[in-house]
This record gives sequence, C-alpha cells and structure tokens, in this order.
Amino acid sequence: ISFELAEYTANVDGVGTLRLLDAVKTCGLTNTVKFYQASTSELFGKVQEIPQTETTPFYPRSPYGAAKLYAYWIVVNFREAYNMFAVNGILFNHESPRRGPGHDPGRGRGSASLVMEEYLSRTGNDVRCRKESKDRNG
Repeated sequence: ISFELAEYTANVDGVGTLRLLDAVKTCGLTNTVKFYQASTSELFGKVQEIPQTETTPFYPRSPYGAAKLYAYWIVVNFREAYNMFAVNGILFNHESPRRGPGHDPGRGRGSASLVMEEYLSRTGNDVRCRKESKDRNG
C-alpha cells in the first residue's frame, strides 16, 4: 500500500519521526525524554544475507522501507548532535495471528501526542508550551 500512498507514507513514517525529535529539542526536553523509534525489517528489503545482523546493509524496496530508513538515520543524527537518549529498534514479524485478543498494537501513542502538543505550541499554535512545576501543589 505504501506505493499507492508514497508521499503520505514518507510524511508519516519518515518526516513524522523528525517532527517528534524536533519537538523534543524545541521544548528543551533533550535531557529528560527517552525516544524510541520502532523500525522494521523492511529496512533490509532485498536481503543481502541470512540471517540479518547489525552489519547487514540496508536495501529498502518500498516507500515504507525508505521512509523508515530515513527515520532510522534521523534518530542516529539527533542522538549524536544533541546527545539525546534516542534509539532505534528493528522489529521482525511483530504482528501475528498467534497474538491474543488483548494485544493492542496502538498502545504507547499518548506520550508522543503530549510532546507534539508542546512542539506545536512553540512553533506558533494557540496552545502554550507548558513546563510542569516539580511541586504540583504550589
């Protein structure tokens, strides 16, 4: 499907990661946020060796794989440029009919939306970037 929606795929899966990392930086959260980018075995695409290792070259064969490759490298760049805790995980076959009915592939999205809210406020939207006081009672 990423071939049919290539621009959308690049925007969400590639540039979306950049937007989140930039939000962390813009809001001054580089020393407190731990950023994890869930990537995919699609990075390897046309497999060069079996099994894949940390040294197997990437060779994405779809807009989705290429977008996730951009996300992978922008995480590396932000980690090195801003000394952030920013890591990638390359997931293999993480969706399966064997998963039980309690499996929710959408969990964990709440934190990203909070960071984006702060980022949007810093870049000109109506919402103001809020830094919570350590003392919530005062």
